[in-house]
Amino acid sequence: MRISRIGSALCTTLLLLSSTQKCSFALTGAYLPTYKVSRLPRIRPPGFDSGPDYYRINNSGEFQVSFFNSQTSQRLLARMDLSGNISAFTPLLSPTAQYELTGLNNFGDMVGIAGDPSGISGCNPYICGYMKSGANYTLLGLPAGNSDVAPREINDSQQVVGYADTVTGFKHAFLWTSTSGLTDLGSLGGHSYAYDINEPGSVVGVSEKVLGPGRYAIVVRQGIMNELAGIKGLNTVAHAINDLEIIAGVTEFSSAAGLRSAAVAWENDHPKALPNIHSGAAQSVAYYMNNKNEIFGYNWQTGQEYVAVLWKRTAAGVYKVSALQTLLRLADQSQYEVNEVLGTNDLGEVLASCRSLISSSAGSYFYCLLSPQ
Repeated sequence: MRISRIGSALCTTLLLLSSTQKCSFALTGAYLPTYKVSRLPRIRPPGFDSGPDYYRINNSGEFQVSFFNSQTSQRLLARMDLSGNISAFTPLLSPTAQYELTGLNNFGDMVGIAGDPSGISGCNPYICGYMKSGANYTLLGLPAGNSDVAPREINDSQQVVGYADTVTGFKHAFLWTSTSGLTDLGSLGGHSYAYDINEPGSVVGVSEKVLGPGRYAIVVRQGIMNELAGIKGLNTVAHAINDLEIIAGVTEFSSAAGLRSAAVAWENDHPKALPNIHSGAAQSVAYYMNNKNEIFGYNWQTGQEYVAVLWKRTAAGVYKVSALQTLLRLADQSQYEVNEVLGTNDLGEVLASCRSLISSSAGSYFYCLLSPQ
């Protein structure tokens, strides 16, 4: 039984009895706002015949995007707003340099990596991390000890986190600031990686240990790294943290059906298993979150397609789950399908990949913005 079937029927009945233009409803275990679907623009700068591909969204309504020229294999990474205004992320390297844009804050500052085979930048053969603020580029520390520097996220204070090679041969999570430069955040004994940072400066990610297999979710506050407990976990990863210090991620555990994944939220660094929309042996993972205590990720069952979901924390501290598809306005439910969540912001907007249900053409897949109504 699908919630969307029950919800659509109930909502249709209510609309017939009133003049309400939108409808939300409450079912046990479900938190159901209403989203409007908007197609995102396909504006391209001159010289590019593919894109934009969208990757994330900030509170200012700007997106991290990429464009591609199929004739020259040139790739442009940029920040773009809904009007199509573009600010490129292109460090001053040779034409053969390879780039990846990895982070965007609410002021439009960008971080990313660049590998320069020609060595003009001094990064050859390494991966260098850059920050672009306005028209200014900052190199996030020259590689030391044959190391790569790979930033993953930036907050509004221009604190950057990521991971870099060390002289010991391990990759370690790092924190970069304009005053202190690169600071090694250490590890639990093996490799470590930082994936997100909030405005208070707390960092989350994953680390290995010297002895024993497995990966362990970590949080770093004031330079002190702590392991986050999993739930029956063999492996845990912390993907995101909001300003209320709630952390979202995943834990893996063994079962009779094999290795399973379960979405987790950590509050006060204690794990809570997030509920599934499926009954039985469902799996889940949490990737994105915002300051509205909304967590986004996926539920799935073996052999079935992934379902994009929203977990919402109630005032009582209980997490309720809904398939994003069921939360679209009735008019949008019949026209669009939400395939993949790509990011969220503190306004509750969701960047996603969608599919048209009324078109079977190649253009039926598109990037969309889900706006709370």
